[in-house]
Amino acid sequence: MISILFIGHDIINIINIWCNSVVNECFLITNISCFIVAVPYIANFLMVGGAGSLDKVVGMTFDGWEETRYGEYVVYTETFPKLKAIPSIGGYHDNILDSEKILSLRPDVLLVGRSQFADNNQKIDIFEKAGIKVVVLDYHAMKVENHTKSTMILGQLLDREAVAKEQCDVYASALEDVYRKVAALPDSAKHKTVYMELGSMGTAIIRMYSGARS
Repeated sequence: MISILFIGHDIINIINIWCNSVVNECFLITNISCFIVAVPYIANFLMVGGAGSLDKVVGMTFDGWEETRYGEYVVYTETFPKLKAIPSIGGYHDNILDSEKILSLRPDVLLVGRSQFADNNQKIDIFEKAGIKVVVLDYHAMKVENHTKSTMILGQLLDREAVAKEQCDVYASALEDVYRKVAALPDSAKHKTVYMELGSMGTAIIRMYSGARS
């Protein structure tokens, strides 16, 4: 899980209504010049914003990223060297946020995930009182509507709405293709059980627990 602080130096001048996807609270965000992204969505951010969007990033939750996902860390930092110059504002795999560091960076917008919002409720109030708008993204609930809404929010924040919509359309089309193919299968080929491991330890966790049971 990546928590990222994105802060930019170019005024985007966005005037729009933003809805907090956790508490359904709407507020107005204007004149965005910097971001703090405290969510594990650096890939989503870059897919929508492109490499240039890192110019708007002043902090990320890097703590533990290299140690737990070394391969991923190497690929990202070699492809986007700017990442190494961005200060950390918390943990990669937990919801711990360094509120003093975040406040010192003075972002316009703080992007957080659902669990970060819940676990840092008191800090969220401090951020908002300091003039930092908190926007919640959600790619973890495994709901199409949450994924597309989060992508469109990124598109609006980064002034890349057309790119965001195109990605959402491709995503929806790919899912529909899967649904059609599954629906066309005979009943004997449906309802198969599949195990997927996406944790930071990968298949090592399977071996570890298998050994513990033997």
